[in-house]
Amino acid sequence: MGVDILNFLDDLAGWDIPSSNDDAYAKLGLILQKCGVEESIEKACPPSTKMIFIGILFDSENMTISIDTQRLSEILQLVSNWLCSTDCTKREVQSLLGKLNFVSQCVCSGRIFVSRLLNWLRDFPDKGKLVIQADFKLDLLWWQEFLPGYNGVSMILSDEFSNPDQLFSVSACLTGCGGWMDGRYFHCSFPEFILDQNLHINLFEMLTIVVALKLWDKLLQI
Repeated sequence: MGVDILNFLDDLAGWDIPSSNDDAYAKLGLILQKCGVEESIEKACPPSTKMIFIGILFDSENMTISIDTQRLSEILQLVSNWLCSTDCTKREVQSLLGKLNFVSQCVCSGRIFVSRLLNWLRDFPDKGKLVIQADFKLDLLWWQEFLPGYNGVSMILSDEFSNPDQLFSVSACLTGCGGWMDGRYFHCSFPEFILDQNLHINLFEMLTIVVALKLWDKLLQI
């Protein structure tokens, strides 16, 4: 029997079932010795439900991934420094983008707040500096405010998916909405007080979901 491992550059991570994880850990150590690979004692992590790998904390008990405490502090300090800055170079923006992209692997909600940075980077001159705009700093404020709370809520997805308890489908346009669930359906026009607000289509679609939940709440209860 072999040992399941994941290799990323010079980092290795292994996993096994609880009944054989100690043997697999010892076997991996012997394999590294035979191959002449020197193991880092500081990074070596005996079998556990929590393991830090490439700066990400994997928790197999809660099935979550998160940024480890040290890296979280570094990112928050970096964001704080940027909020106090007035201008920057292209290389500095690229460095910030790389770090926030990395964090977005664990904080999926942050991906949308990287998009403005990407758009800005495309128009950035190779030399010189640009003034940091106010809307750019507003995105950084999101990271400063919500990163600590959103870190650790991303789930490790399972290969096995259970069947959904219930399915429903909704749609909306600029004048009305409708929905369907298990042979039931509804359709209606939006009232004038909503139409007068000239809302974005995304908000109309969100309102339609609310209508469906209000109509079918008892059917959706588990």
